[in-house]
Amino acid sequence: MSSLSDLIKKAHAAFDNFRGINFFVGKDGEIVYSKNNVCIHDCMKHDKHAPGYLTIQCQNDDQLGITLILQWLPNTTLEKNPARFHFSLHFIVNKEDTNLNIPSINIIPNTPLFFEKNDCDMVRNYNLNCNFVKMKNLVSATNSIPLLRFYYKDDADIYKSSPEQFARTHNLMLDIMFHQKTPAASLFSVNLGNMKSMRLFFSTNDHSSGQLVLANRDSQYKILHFHYGGLDKLAQLLQQWSAIKTKSVKDGSPSAVSEQQLLICQPHVTKMELDPEEGLYDSVGMGFWKSYRSIEGRIDDSYTIRKAIYFASIHPLIRSDVWPFLLRVYPWESTFEQRETIRNDLFLSYQNIRKLGVWINIENSIMKDVIRTDRRNPFYANDSSPNLEIMKNILLNYAIAHPKIGYIQGMSDLLAPILCNIRDESHSYWCFSGLMQQTLFAAVPTDGRTIMDINLDYLRELLALLVPDFFVHLIKLSGDAPHLMFTHRWILLWFKREFSEKDVLRIWEACWARYRTTYFHLFICIAIISVYGEDVIQQSLPHDEILLYFSSLAMHMDANIILKKARGLLYHFYRLEKVPCTLAGICEQEDIEQWNSHVSQRTYQCTKVHGDNEPCPFANDY
Repeated sequence: MSSLSDLIKKAHAAFDNFRGINFFVGKDGEIVYSKNNVCIHDCMKHDKHAPGYLTIQCQNDDQLGITLILQWLPNTTLEKNPARFHFSLHFIVNKEDTNLNIPSINIIPNTPLFFEKNDCDMVRNYNLNCNFVKMKNLVSATNSIPLLRFYYKDDADIYKSSPEQFARTHNLMLDIMFHQKTPAASLFSVNLGNMKSMRLFFSTNDHSSGQLVLANRDSQYKILHFHYGGLDKLAQLLQQWSAIKTKSVKDGSPSAVSEQQLLICQPHVTKMELDPEEGLYDSVGMGFWKSYRSIEGRIDDSYTIRKAIYFASIHPLIRSDVWPFLLRVYPWESTFEQRETIRNDLFLSYQNIRKLGVWINIENSIMKDVIRTDRRNPFYANDSSPNLEIMKNILLNYAIAHPKIGYIQGMSDLLAPILCNIRDESHSYWCFSGLMQQTLFAAVPTDGRTIMDINLDYLRELLALLVPDFFVHLIKLSGDAPHLMFTHRWILLWFKREFSEKDVLRIWEACWARYRTTYFHLFICIAIISVYGEDVIQQSLPHDEILLYFSSLAMHMDANIILKKARGLLYHFYRLEKVPCTLAGICEQEDIEQWNSHVSQRTYQCTKVHGDNEPCPFANDY
């Protein structure tokens, strides 16, 4: 028995030794991970993927101890010369040849960002207008549409570029090639021990797909996309290796490695953060929709329908029926007969618009965007598809009907899903027109501010109130950071470039429902920052890296988490007894008085100077 007991103890000791991170599965020169079809996206053509073979190999280093060498070789190279891959691996494992063409960088631990006691005062006393003189001067000199074009032109690389293109433009692209003598070489090889950070973002519920974002000590980035799984296994390997490095530092190793070097982003929302009604509603289907319709076709209780849409979206098969109400083409209380009359009148109006004329210069600009919009959608995939011509016609006719607005790049992104779901040119046009009234494209200046200014002002106030640590970080960066440039594309294009079409339509519908607020899109912004922004603070990222960081999250964020978080944020904001007077315009009061008997009377605290020391029109407490 004693021998069996000793054996068990030895087994436990061996396991504890492994779990205690004194042992790493991998010997010097051994490949510990490999995965094919890992993609690096073309910097010039963001929709062009370059799949390749990724390997990670153990290597002993006098300074770093156990380190890992990551190597990526494109599949095209392997197909042309299969022997090259074996040569490259042999080249790496050869101890005598240590020149990996990797810059020698002193390893300096990242310094955590500690907030001082006066940070709260900094948030309270920060004058939201002081850093935006440039914008205010522009407003006074021009009207809303040229100013919107200024926003778009000024941030064009953010709106149109992929993360790889943005990194290249701002000299943030990490290009460490294996052979310097051949500039066209595409082999990528880095020592992970020399990286400032390694971030893993999962884009699927099973945590197998996503991307690995590498940053060296010069803040240059490389993004590897795992479209076909394998990221979960890589995460396990890097976690074990990172734990070994952390323990070596604690044991007195001369090579300090930041504990924040490896960051695995697995977003979640706690129960306390949710709206209490989360999960109580099903997607609005035909049965539910018909049950709220009278015999004449009126919908008397639009509030309940909008609330259900807010929480659970709309079944795709009835979007063509419901969207015209959400986009205010039809009044909720209209009858079947009235809606038929409205539809016929709008059809005739649309035909009249088509007769107004053609602007060749605008048509050319529109067509350039149309042929690049949503081409992976089967509805637009074929070059000879009549749907591309219909999209062009709608955009052209909108520009003709609204000459002060014209056409602005990005409109095609918003029209494409509408046309795909409505499937009628005239009806799609009027739904698109309704959407334009809710966006910044057709917005009219208010009190000398553009709608973009108003949105950004609200967003900064919400950040200070709901995510103060992130707001403090932006204030400390100063410069352009408080302008929130990383959110401009989110707001202008309604997150179209940040989520898949399936997910972005759910976000759109939640916003269109106007449940409790007409600014739910700002709570989506706050949710993204709250869920994914902790890394920005921990790494103390500067402004340009914040732009790249959030850009690299595009199409890799969990829309379910973001929607739940945003609804929870709105719920908790809505129940605050006192809010800054600068956020008085956020809450929607329409059609909800009968449901508010259990909500405490809200008071507003004045936090800004109104005109020439005029009294605050909202505040109850000075």
